[in-house]
Amino acid sequence: MLVATGRTLLRVTTLTTRLAATVDAVGAALEAADDLVITGCASLGVLRVGVAEDEPRLLAEAIERLRAFVADGEGSVVVERGSSALRARVDPWGAVAPGPLDLMRALKQTFDPRGILNPGRFVAGI
Repeated sequence: MLVATGRTLLRVTTLTTRLAATVDAVGAALEAADDLVITGCASLGVLRVGVAEDEPRLLAEAIERLRAFVADGEGSVVVERGSSALRARVDPWGAVAPGPLDLMRALKQTFDPRGILNPGRFVAGI
């Protein structure tokens, strides 16, 4: 799955039963965007959203709205590609529950005790 257009690329995951509603939510959250392309895999509940809009404040607000929408079904919205200005306004990975985050940190510490492999490139700066 590849969205070839847009400066910003989002990966939105949701329950397959909420896929149509999620597509509607994406459209509503990004209604001001000039060029919006949505592709996906229905059987996995995964959407790729390409957006030409480059206004970081508007995109950050839309991402937070989408994250709130998909949170009910334990979904997520990840910024796969975006400007540094957008990444400064919104965490590209979104929130992670403390339990899984502790596990990820422990694994990183185990396999990269000196912290030299891609420092800060993963969830919560891991």
